[in-house]
Amino acid sequence: MATEDLKQKVFEMVAQSGKKLKPGDLVRTLARSPGVDKKEVKAALAELVSEGKIIYSYAGHSWLEVPAEPE
Repeated sequence: MATEDLKQKVFEMVAQSGKKLKPGDLVRTLARSPGVDKKEVKAALAELVSEGKIIYSYAGHSWLEVPAEPE
Protein backbone atom coordinates (compact mmCIF):
# COMPACT_ATOMS: atom_id res chain seq x y z
CA MET A 1 0.00 0.00 0.00
CA ALA A 2 1.31 3.47 -0.86
CA THR A 3 2.45 5.63 2.05
CA GLU A 4 -0.11 8.38 1.41
CA ASP A 5 -2.94 5.83 1.17
CA LEU A 6 -1.82 4.25 4.42
CA LYS A 7 -1.58 7.64 6.15
CA GLN A 8 -5.13 8.43 5.00
CA LYS A 9 -6.38 5.06 6.29
CA VAL A 10 -4.69 5.61 9.69
CA PHE A 11 -6.13 9.12 9.99
CA GLU A 12 -9.63 7.96 9.06
CA MET A 13 -9.53 5.13 11.60
CA VAL A 14 -8.51 7.49 14.40
CA ALA A 15 -10.92 10.26 13.37
CA GLN A 16 -13.93 7.98 12.94
CA SER A 17 -13.33 5.72 15.93
CA GLY A 18 -15.44 7.75 18.35
CA LYS A 19 -12.99 6.83 21.08
CA LYS A 20 -9.27 7.01 21.68
CA LEU A 21 -7.26 4.19 20.14
CA LYS A 22 -4.19 2.44 21.49
CA PRO A 23 -1.32 2.72 18.99
CA GLY A 24 -0.53 -1.01 19.20
CA ASP A 25 -4.13 -1.96 18.46
CA LEU A 26 -4.18 0.30 15.42
CA VAL A 27 -0.90 -1.10 14.11
CA ARG A 28 -2.02 -4.71 14.58
CA THR A 29 -5.38 -4.08 12.91
CA LEU A 30 -3.89 -2.45 9.82
CA ALA A 31 -0.99 -4.92 9.59
CA ARG A 32 -3.55 -7.71 9.06
CA SER A 33 -4.40 -6.18 5.69
CA PRO A 34 -2.73 -7.86 2.70
CA GLY A 35 0.48 -6.13 1.64
CA VAL A 36 0.77 -3.98 4.79
CA ASP A 37 3.70 -4.34 7.16
CA LYS A 38 3.80 -3.18 10.79
CA LYS A 39 6.82 -1.00 10.02
CA GLU A 40 4.90 0.79 7.28
CA VAL A 41 1.98 1.47 9.63
CA LYS A 42 4.31 2.78 12.33
CA ALA A 43 6.06 5.04 9.80
CA ALA A 44 2.73 6.43 8.55
CA LEU A 45 1.64 7.03 12.14
CA ALA A 46 4.90 8.81 12.95
CA GLU A 47 4.46 11.08 9.91
CA LEU A 48 0.91 11.99 10.93
CA VAL A 49 2.08 12.82 14.45
CA SER A 50 4.95 14.96 13.15
CA GLU A 51 2.49 16.78 10.86
CA GLY A 52 0.21 17.45 13.84
CA LYS A 53 -2.77 15.63 12.33
CA ILE A 54 -2.81 13.04 15.14
CA ILE A 55 -1.59 13.43 18.70
CA TYR A 56 -0.65 11.09 21.49
CA SER A 57 -2.38 11.60 24.82
CA TYR A 58 -1.39 9.90 28.04
CA ALA A 59 -3.76 8.72 30.76
CA GLY A 60 -2.27 5.56 32.17
CA HIS A 61 -1.69 4.39 28.59
CA SER A 62 -0.77 6.02 25.31
CA TRP A 63 -3.77 6.89 23.16
CA LEU A 64 -4.14 8.30 19.66
CA GLU A 65 -6.62 11.02 18.84
CA VAL A 66 -7.25 13.85 16.43
CA PRO A 67 -6.41 17.19 18.08
CA ALA A 68 -9.32 19.45 18.92
CA GLU A 69 -9.84 22.41 16.66
CA PRO A 70 -8.83 25.72 18.30
CA GLU A 71 -11.79 27.92 19.11
